[in-house]
Amino acid sequence: MATYATIDKEKIDEAYRFGLVKPNEYAYIRDNIIMREIFLRTEDLLHKFVFGKDIVSQYYLKDNQHQNLSEAILDLAYKEDESLLIEIDDVRLLVLSDVAFKKASLVRDLGDLNKSNLVTGNIVADKDTVRALEYLLKYKKGMWELLSYIEEE
Repeated sequence: MATYATIDKEKIDEAYRFGLVKPNEYAYIRDNIIMREIFLRTEDLLHKFVFGKDIVSQYYLKDNQHQNLSEAILDLAYKEDESLLIEIDDVRLLVLSDVAFKKASLVRDLGDLNKSNLVTGNIVADKDTVRALEYLLKYKKGMWELLSYIEEE
């Protein structure tokens, strides 16, 4: 059973005002770390290269239920699997950026509704979306620090 609640439009605006609703930026951080892992793995497996075989994809997807290379690497990161070649700080950054991406995407959908001229009353959202908005507002400083990684690159 789905649970719904009415959202205060001011809270949606607040998340935007603080610059927290940036799913593209969170995805950029996440994808760069995934690419770094793939690069390190490619270097590691280069000596095992067999023409015509995608050994990097085979490595990550062999014992994984995912069909997508990025999802397989994310799955390993969430488990803090030691087979990843990126540093542990990057693993944590990868997980955090993925969480932030998912939450910011949900809140962006709310923001799109909030900006619509057709929506004049309250906005009703599901429990996950409400929690996503709460998360972004509660951890503003952490989200800003996460976004600062884009400037460092």
